Parts: sequence; C-alpha cells; structure tokens
Amino acid sequence: MASITLTPSEKEIQAFVQQHEHVLTPSKNPYIRYFLKLPQASVSVYTSGKVLLQGEAAENYASFFGYQVAQVTSGQNFPLDWNR
Repeated sequence: MASITLTPSEKEIQAFVQQHEHVLTPSKNPYIRYFLKLPQASVSVYTSGKVLLQGEAAENYASFFGYQVAQVTSGQNFPLDWNR
C-alpha cells in the first residue's frame, strides 16, 4: 500500500476537492479539513496544508498534484563479471 505526503497549493487542494466532492466523508479528527474515500485510496487534507494519500491507487491520485513516481535504481550501470 502506497503512502504519499504532499504540500500542494491551496488552489490545487480546492480543485482536487471540487473534482471529488461526491466522495467527501466526515472525519472526527480536528486536524483534517477534508477526508475523501476514493476507489482504492483515501485522501486526508490536513489543516497544515499537507495532503496524505494512501492506498493502491495513491500514486494515480497524487499525479493530480504533479507527483511523479521516481524510478529506483541501484546506481550500477555495468554488469558484474565475476570471472575476472
């Protein structure tokens, strides 16, 4: 399960919430402004301006804010030759 924390602009937050307002869900946490229960992900927008995306589709929803998945590489660009 992916967990992504972002700090988008207020304008981006409002646009995201408006696009997904049909899945807004009440939250008892006083630090959460908006809680959205999306297919295969949940999104918490905190009073601090941070946005936490969790779930299998978190990366898909994070792309709305310009998030891109970083390719992890080992840093090794040549094959190992153990016969030397």
